[in-house]
Amino acid sequence: MSRACPPIVLALAWLAALSAHAEPPHASYIFPAGGQRGTTASIKVGGHFLHDQCAWEMLGPGVTAAGHLTRGETLWFEGPLIRQPASQQAEDYPRDYAGQVQVAADAPLGKRWWRCTSAQGVTSPLVFVVGDLPEVVEEETDGEAIPVQVALPVTINGRIFPREDSDLWTFDAEAGQSITCAVSARELGSPLVARLEATDASGRVLAESTGAALSDARVRFVAPASGRYGVRIADVAAGGLQHYVYRLTVTAGPWIDHVYPLGGRRGSKVRLDTIGQAIDGGAIELAMPDVTAGLIEQAFETKAGRTNPVRFDVSDLPEELESEPNDTAEHAKAVALPLVLNGRIQVPGDIDAWQVQLTKGKPVVFEVRTARLGSPLLPVLTIRDESGKQLAQADEASAGEGVLSFTFSPPADGKYVVEIRERFARRGGPQFAYRMQAAEPIADVRILVPDALAIDVGTEKKLDVLIERRGVAGQWKTLTLHVDGLPAGVTCEDVQLLPNASKAALTFKCAAGTPVTSANLKIVGRIDGRGTEQLAVWAGQKDGFGHGEPVPCRLAVTLPTPFKFTAEYSFVYAPRGGVLRKPYSIDRGGFAGPLVAQLADRQGRHLQGVTGPVVTVPAGESQFEYPLSLPPWMELGRTSRSNLMLTGELADAAGTRHKVCFTTREQNEQLIAVVTAAAMRISLARKAYAIEPSSELRIPVAIRRDSSVASPVQVELVVPRHMRDIAAEPAIVPADSDQATLVVKLGPAPGPLNMPLVVRATAQRTGDSLVAEEQLELVLP
Repeated sequence: MSRACPPIVLALAWLAALSAHAEPPHASYIFPAGGQRGTTASIKVGGHFLHDQCAWEMLGPGVTAAGHLTRGETLWFEGPLIRQPASQQAEDYPRDYAGQVQVAADAPLGKRWWRCTSAQGVTSPLVFVVGDLPEVVEEETDGEAIPVQVALPVTINGRIFPREDSDLWTFDAEAGQSITCAVSARELGSPLVARLEATDASGRVLAESTGAALSDARVRFVAPASGRYGVRIADVAAGGLQHYVYRLTVTAGPWIDHVYPLGGRRGSKVRLDTIGQAIDGGAIELAMPDVTAGLIEQAFETKAGRTNPVRFDVSDLPEELESEPNDTAEHAKAVALPLVLNGRIQVPGDIDAWQVQLTKGKPVVFEVRTARLGSPLLPVLTIRDESGKQLAQADEASAGEGVLSFTFSPPADGKYVVEIRERFARRGGPQFAYRMQAAEPIADVRILVPDALAIDVGTEKKLDVLIERRGVAGQWKTLTLHVDGLPAGVTCEDVQLLPNASKAALTFKCAAGTPVTSANLKIVGRIDGRGTEQLAVWAGQKDGFGHGEPVPCRLAVTLPTPFKFTAEYSFVYAPRGGVLRKPYSIDRGGFAGPLVAQLADRQGRHLQGVTGPVVTVPAGESQFEYPLSLPPWMELGRTSRSNLMLTGELADAAGTRHKVCFTTREQNEQLIAVVTAAAMRISLARKAYAIEPSSELRIPVAIRRDSSVASPVQVELVVPRHMRDIAAEPAIVPADSDQATLVVKLGPAPGPLNMPLVVRATAQRTGDSLVAEEQLELVLP
């Protein structure tokens, strides 16, 4: 954004009335997705409709992010040809934006949330991770994986991009050394479902994993001999795009797989039994922090170094550990509520029984926590009376958010037996741990709100609020919703809710003449009769996991888009390698400035290599034509559909200029064509050559063109950006000739030759370029 002398500002109410469809900003990844304590990470964010730059914030302690991101060069690899029907699916094409994150040396380990803000909205929060080990960032190349050597321990930041990509990381290990390779992708919001293969120097697979339903892949192996080893990572479905980011930690140091118990009472000391790698004695003592009950992450110092962060549950209640034998009612340990019960299904078929004294008419809530604490246990909870009769049962299939919650109303005063077992009789082991909280229901409320709200200047907008009440209905209180932190020009009145209300709406009003701005809101529920406030939380963070303050709802005052483009429906046949043109009309809605047309950042279909230029529409003009280039390898018979976006610059009430845009997926405005045969093709005498360093290679090229192509043809060699010591001067073929020779000059170290090169021919027809291509493979003996 740039500040200018106050220009004539468009009437905001009039703008709102005439506004077209404004595409809200969106972010799909950050790469690298983390950084080491005490370092500065140079990152790129993949964004849509963020234009030249945008505001950027990162929440939580120990991290400082530059206040804005700036658009840079977007790295793109086309990858394999995606055929129908897969090519007919929607696909995003994010642009890369550069920024930096400073990570303090004492920054708490774990997740931080970040987001971007523009003049047309706020992106959803995504994750950046603070780590402790040295970090490596992949230098991305197209083609087959090139092995990259790293030193252990290390956290590797990479991407599986494009589709069918794989990365290969190599390292040295000593005989008998245990090596752990662990992927983090799910918590980053990455769609990657990783497959890991650990191999020796000959390529023999030593260990492999595709992870579990709720966890990423992890492999461990013991080096059979001293030497070079590797770990290969790919997507299980051969997927891959810009947002398939990952963090891969490879270490011979201490690593905790599982702990028991899975948590403890705040302020207490807990002795933990551990399962993992290089943990001396297997036992660690943890001083539970005096924090609000919920999830935390904790790493431990050992003689061999610091462990990976492990997730724990902090409670406010007394804690009890199981003691065997406790498989039957006769051996059930008697406990008094309220408390948290900790146990393990240590062998297949094991059952843990607990005896509790309950009172008729006083319901008890049992919450069993396993999956979100890293336990593989699929719990089954059974309640029996003194005679052994089953009164109630619940299993993991009814669990939400990784917690099995069940409310039991005792039919009579007396003793009851609560049993925990694994759903599948053949599963069990020391890692099959659980935490079960048992307590009378307490009147409580949780207020859930969206992460952001965008409101156009001079308008009003509602924010939906969900109210989750727990406990006995008769104990619920009237709730008043209140908002603090509103920017100047925006108001929101309190909303009072009846005790049984499960949803509400806050109405925000933005005055005309309010400049574009944004602010993090504090939304609270004031509980009648208690004199207390309950902070509203983002629904995506309601488990309370992560360092720092909860993610606040961010309000953005935005500008509507006054202009839009329209076109008549057209459906044509277009040759691959050619250009498709379509005329458009602009409804300016009173906007007089210049506009820019280009392919939209988000498409209704995979583009399959289609590209287009940036077309500037001069001030006052209301017509433009857009040329779309179809690649020469496009799938024949496919219906190509491409969407455009139109961008312009508006001034807000303070005179600051902001970019806004319009896009649509309506078929009238799409560039639609059925792909037909090319008007020009080329062929190579040979498609593969064995080469020698510091030599010259002559490649004959034959050109075939129909009568509509009467121009000279330029033939050139397209060398992938990561290859070195390979070059060729373009050859010009006269209009009356159909033969060319490319002279390729090879330096002393040509390569790496991990993918084909491309021989490209370009001709002109009616003012447009025609392109033909063939792949060329070079091989070193």
